[in-house]
Amino acid sequence: MITKQILTKLTCFLLLVLTSNAAFSEEDEKDFGMQKGDFSISIGGGKNVFFDDEFDLVAPYLVPGALNFALTNKLEIGLEYAPTFFADRNNVNFGATSAAKNHQFGGIQAFGGDLKYAVYNDYGVMAYFSGGGKYASLDKNQYNEGELQELDGTGRIISIGAGVRYQLGDEDGDVFPWFFDLGIFYTRSHYAISSYKTDGNLQPTTDSHYQDLNFGGLDVVLRFGYRFRKK
Repeated sequence: MITKQILTKLTCFLLLVLTSNAAFSEEDEKDFGMQKGDFSISIGGGKNVFFDDEFDLVAPYLVPGALNFALTNKLEIGLEYAPTFFADRNNVNFGATSAAKNHQFGGIQAFGGDLKYAVYNDYGVMAYFSGGGKYASLDKNQYNEGELQELDGTGRIISIGAGVRYQLGDEDGDVFPWFFDLGIFYTRSHYAISSYKTDGNLQPTTDSHYQDLNFGGLDVVLRFGYRFRKK
């Protein structure tokens, strides 16, 4: 509940920044947060919330790395590798009838691209909307009352969102190549399950765990990056 409240507040903050900054005009090109021909690399960390009962206890964390190229002062394309790790390490199942180990581990490996459109781009600050897609593989493992359950599958992720990028600078207004980027993204995921095992034994495809997974989610990601720009 606390996590969802924080995500809601961050979403409102980003929407406020996007709405207010869009009213300003672009002036001196050298101060643009993004300029045509810019190439940037970044790495980040984030928190996921998956809106599906299958992921209630997995505590997912996102660690994306990205390469981006600015086609214009308004438009940027990118490639991203974004692994997600399931990190719940509770030692017990808190149910009333069992005290067995209840670890959640594994994760999602995703690779794809995105497109960013700047609605404000001046004085080293860029506010943007973003959309993209990724191919992904799912490896979800858990101990349920001492029994190891392994779920594997492949699928796709589609995302839309908004963010703000801040280019570091000095008191004279010069823009440095280092930047921070904060984004909030709604994701829609689909996975076809290829394998389900319990304690290492492959279960028949008639098991209910073989049903496709379709669910939404919310990602909050903070990135630190470096921009290469021609003089």
